[in-house]
Amino acid sequence: MVKLGEVEQVLLDLENACDKVSALSCDAVHYYASGIYGWSVSETRKGAIEAIAKMDESTIKKMITHKHEAGGIGFYVWSCKVLASIDTPYGIDCYMPTGVETVEPETHYITCIKKGLIAYYTEPKK
Repeated sequence: MVKLGEVEQVLLDLENACDKVSALSCDAVHYYASGIYGWSVSETRKGAIEAIAKMDESTIKKMITHKHEAGGIGFYVWSCKVLASIDTPYGIDCYMPTGVETVEPETHYITCIKKGLIAYYTEPKK
């Protein structure tokens, strides 16, 4: 026999799932990216990553060169989709958004910055 409390929990779980789907499909999302020099937000993931590259372009170019000389890929950047409007205030702890829901985390390496163009590599998802 199904208990009333169990039915209420299932309904609550369904409601939460519907809220998450609505958030994913609505315009109230943005992208967040962070590196050792700071963080950025944009309406697109590419825009957030490029903003990181432009924060201290000359230093990041030097870091990329040093990484390449040491056999590395490039300058490390982490990004995610934030399920909130770009104007929503939230905290940042350990380079990651807090107090908002995030999905689709990705790791990137900025590999080249030349004449205003930025190239980056995204690690494949496991």
